[in-house]
Amino acid sequence: MAVLGKFDWFPWARYQGISSGFFILTGGVIAVFYKDLAEINLIYAFINIAVGLLLMAWDYPLFPFNLLGPLSSNLWLRTLGHAAALVPTILVAPTITGGLCLIFATLTFLRAAINGEKWEAPKKRGAGGPRKDTKDMSAVKAPEN
Repeated sequence: MAVLGKFDWFPWARYQGISSGFFILTGGVIAVFYKDLAEINLIYAFINIAVGLLLMAWDYPLFPFNLLGPLSSNLWLRTLGHAAALVPTILVAPTITGGLCLIFATLTFLRAAINGEKWEAPKKRGAGGPRKDTKDMSAVKAPEN
């Protein structure tokens, strides 16, 4: 739980990572259908599609990607991974917008890492039923018309 007055950067970095992955994916799909596209740029377009999908999967809290250990919990590794993903985005014109968004996601991950924030796996909830801190409302009747 966050302390009053303390700002958590990590959730914002994840949102920025997801959106930049979407922009990179969309730009990669657009680059595939460019006219007069050189063969090397077509390869970069497919690389950007893969990078966009990987970024969205890495930053979205899906169960298999939360089990990657330090790759998903260490913010310094996330910062380096996002910085490395910048390279193919600047080589094809339609993915430059996603690359610019990824720059800000990388800087936000860097800020979270400098602040010493940690990612923790969500704790499992118990089975259903009332919580212990709620009032028993079973004796309250609904008003009748």
